[in-house]
Amino acid sequence: MQLDVRTISGGWFSSFPPLCKKLGRCKMITGIDLNEVMDYVCKKDKKDPTIWKLGPIPSSLLAALTTGSAKGDQIQLMISIVQVGLKGWSNFKIKDILVEYCAEEIDLHGKRSGLSINIIDTIPLNIIIEIGTEIIRINRISEDEVKN
Repeated sequence: MQLDVRTISGGWFSSFPPLCKKLGRCKMITGIDLNEVMDYVCKKDKKDPTIWKLGPIPSSLLAALTTGSAKGDQIQLMISIVQVGLKGWSNFKIKDILVEYCAEEIDLHGKRSGLSINIIDTIPLNIIIEIGTEIIRINRISEDEVKN
């Protein structure tokens, strides 16, 4: 995962003695590496699977996309998340022809690199929802990471 928890001793953290004494040490969560990419294979893609290259999206973009989103907007939310969080793929085919990944400049809460809607339209909606959910998971810190 992109988040790293590191032990910090001394420094300004020592100004929180009750917390540090209780924990015995203080931990710090480092930021999200927006360049990190992980391979993901969809749950039902067993034979000759497509490998999706997923990465986190900027927190400010995730907040902008999710602020005020109504229930009916959830599918559009997933499409937008995949436009920016899908960083590549291997073995993605349309009628046995390999599709080449090609990001371009898109306007999604500002100019940024992402997939055009024409490319997104070639990905089945159930796959967009699955990989969009995984991209959101990549952006979140787990409870175990908070506790450590």
